[in-house]
Amino acid sequence: MKSKHYYIYQLSRHLIPVYPVYLIMFTEHGLSMSSISLLLMIWALPVVMLEIPTGVFSDLYGRKAPVLLGTMLHAACFAIWLFADSFLMFALGFVCWGISEALISGALEALLFESLESDGLADQFDKIYARGESLARIALAAAMVSGGLITQLLGYGVTLTVSVIALIVATVAILPVRDQHVRYGSGRKIEQKTSPALTEESHIPLENQATEDEKSPSLAVLKSSLVFLLHSKTILIPALLGLLVIGIYAIIDEYDAAVAAQYMPSIMFIALWGAGRFILEAVGAELAPIINRKIKRHGDPIPGIIVVSILAAAALFIFAYIRSPIAIILYALYFMAMAAMQVIIEDYIQQKIENAGRSTVHSVLSLALNLYAMLVLGLIAIIMTRADIHDLLVIIAIYAIILSAALYAFYIRTKKHS
Repeated sequence: MKSKHYYIYQLSRHLIPVYPVYLIMFTEHGLSMSSISLLLMIWALPVVMLEIPTGVFSDLYGRKAPVLLGTMLHAACFAIWLFADSFLMFALGFVCWGISEALISGALEALLFESLESDGLADQFDKIYARGESLARIALAAAMVSGGLITQLLGYGVTLTVSVIALIVATVAILPVRDQHVRYGSGRKIEQKTSPALTEESHIPLENQATEDEKSPSLAVLKSSLVFLLHSKTILIPALLGLLVIGIYAIIDEYDAAVAAQYMPSIMFIALWGAGRFILEAVGAELAPIINRKIKRHGDPIPGIIVVSILAAAALFIFAYIRSPIAIILYALYFMAMAAMQVIIEDYIQQKIENAGRSTVHSVLSLALNLYAMLVLGLIAIIMTRADIHDLLVIIAIYAIILSAALYAFYIRTKKHS
């Protein structure tokens, strides 16, 4: 995949003006809040159920087809909503969207990494992936502002049509890409029987692994991916950090509008606030390769990632605790740092994958994050019965600091034992 194809894809796939207004669209079609909540659950169901199966499929049969099908299904969602006039039609659209999320998750990152690897540019993954994440956030910022304007001036039909067109452009951007995928079990390093390091890492004799691949390739992919994530502490620690600490920021951004409303309860101000946050995340993603290289100069990047995560959580704590507009810069720094760390951890894990399913590893982590988000959202609902949004951010910041410190202690202990 040429970097320009990836950039166009990321920009187009996220430039969806219906994002900030579809909940309002549902209410104007007569749906109650309970019905809307049920719709969101319907969206989440195929994501959770198909996350790992689609990752395994991608590792066995290729990356490009899932990405293309997923992008087209996303477009199909909004195309269905163009003619939707009932709960069932909106639900059908969400089913398409949910399947789309599962198909693209993991396959897109694998397609990019393997394309770069085939050109001898695997060490450029963090730079190109970061630029793609930056463009995605800029597109989301543009969607936040344009969605309301297009809807107000031209109606929901035009907003949905523009969203479909954007996803068609994303699909076209992927069409010329050549899939460099080698089917799991064919030509993998795991088959090199002279490699004792791989044998030790998996604790499974190579001859037995080959037999398992032949009998049940799907289970072999899943097993190797779980071994990769859980056996080595150098992978488990950043994976847990990405899930438990950095994953929190992807959850609390749902409450960003509530934070903005504390300073100016204007719909336009909230929209601009949200757009500004996405732009700041884009800046963080752009800075990720620079931070990554500075961290790597000191050897193992894991301590550096943990330290930045602690500092970011401390910034969030100060902002939430003092409740002053002056401290908004600290809130911005938190989101910038988390966006950067997300890119760095993705690069770290991608570079380490050798004898595991590249898409399946990502899918396992994504599934874990979705389940974790459900748990956290439930806890937040309980906390918010007795606290305001700033109290919630204080609790989350303390939680992130404690978890990061615990993972650092775990890392130090692991290094001493090794």
